[in-house]
Amino acid sequence: MDETVERISADYSGQMARVLGDFGRVGDEISSDATLSQGEREERILAAHDKYAEQYEETINQRNARYAERESEVLRELYGAPSGSASGAAFTNSLLQARAADDDGLGELANLAAKTGDENLGRAVVAVASQRGELALALPYINSDEETLGLFRELSSIPDAEQRERSSQSRLPMPSLESLRPSAQEAMEAERAQVVERARRRSRLMGA
Repeated sequence: MDETVERISADYSGQMARVLGDFGRVGDEISSDATLSQGEREERILAAHDKYAEQYEETINQRNARYAERESEVLRELYGAPSGSASGAAFTNSLLQARAADDDGLGELANLAAKTGDENLGRAVVAVASQRGELALALPYINSDEETLGLFRELSSIPDAEQRERSSQSRLPMPSLESLRPSAQEAMEAERAQVVERARRRSRLMGA
């Protein structure tokens, strides 16, 4: 079977976490450097945001493309002819039979496919029931076949086109400039370090 939506989600969740983590570390470095002016902090975080925002958005777009690809694969597996069907003839005949049946007849065909394990008939029933907006008619077959049931479960977990479009508008969060200021302790330690450095330089000058 092709790569599942769970694997896709896991792969890209990891990538997005790495981007967020790398950007967060830059923010930590900026905030802990008490020697930077406010203007320098702003300049550095904006440059870092531009860099990591591009990676963040690219990751989302790649993930969405793979979601769409997997969605197409699942739909083909659910509604297309089973692999190995002789020229698709058996599936085509089953499809014609399912289309000719009324709703009650379609339900009976679903039961028959479930009892006999006829994959061609089962897929044909699923396809026709879906076209009619009455997928419940195909439940006897769907529930009897673990692979088909698993595919429907996976399909329901794949973000649809509208959800993918909304996610593509997501942007990398920008920390507030206030959060980039050093803590009181860090500022005090930096000031002490500067005092010590000035004293060291003066001592050198006096000893020259």
